[in-house]
Amino acid sequence: ITFPAPDTEAEDDRLSYELRKNDTYAFFAIQIVGEQKDMPYKLLKKGKTLRNKGLKAKDSSRNEEAIANFRNSTEYFISAIRALDQ
Repeated sequence: ITFPAPDTEAEDDRLSYELRKNDTYAFFAIQIVGEQKDMPYKLLKKGKTLRNKGLKAKDSSRNEEAIANFRNSTEYFISAIRALDQ
């Protein structure tokens, strides 16, 4: 899955980009990993926790914090998906 980077460095554009990317990976990770008890599920759970922190930060207009949380969350979702192959 690829996402073109935003055309500008504006905070709102970066936030929107990271949220869209996170939404997509969250959807796929949740569908693929499910409710397992092993490592992929633990990575998925951590990704969900960071996503929720990002949404709360976004709602409180703490955009830089939200961006960081969405980026980290996305990495956990990607790791959860990749861990299924191991």
